Amino acid sequence: MSDQSIDLSAGAVEFTYPRTITETSGEDISGDPVEVSLGSWTEPGEWVTPDRLTRGTITVLEYRTSTGKTPHGQDGAALADDVLLHWVAVQLMIGDSVKPADGDYWLWTRISPSPEVVPRRTSGRITIINSIAA
Repeated sequence: MSDQSIDLSAGAVEFTYPRTITETSGEDISGDPVEVSLGSWTEPGEWVTPDRLTRGTITVLEYRTSTGKTPHGQDGAALADDVLLHWVAVQLMIGDSVKPADGDYWLWTRISPSPEVVPRRTSGRITIINSIAA
């Protein structure tokens, strides 16, 4: 995922680039709640519902072909090519209810609000600019 600059200096609002999370263990996350957070490299910030959310599936073969990675099940064995992997793509609107200070941020995701779920930091830095350069 490429980096993104969001310029809020003229009162604009902008969506983050879509960030996709694929559950590579073969677990079905198709109906699970999803939350996102704009945070630092090491820590998520406040958790909110994404402004845009898309869900889908991809076969293990399609995933391996596009990423070069082989997903494994909970038992550590490689998943069969025809197993469906579930994914979600999220976007957060910046500049409306989420108005961060100038700086660099990363979008974090978690598939469930329960505390035992480990949040995932997505790739691609988001640079926020609030003031007009002199």
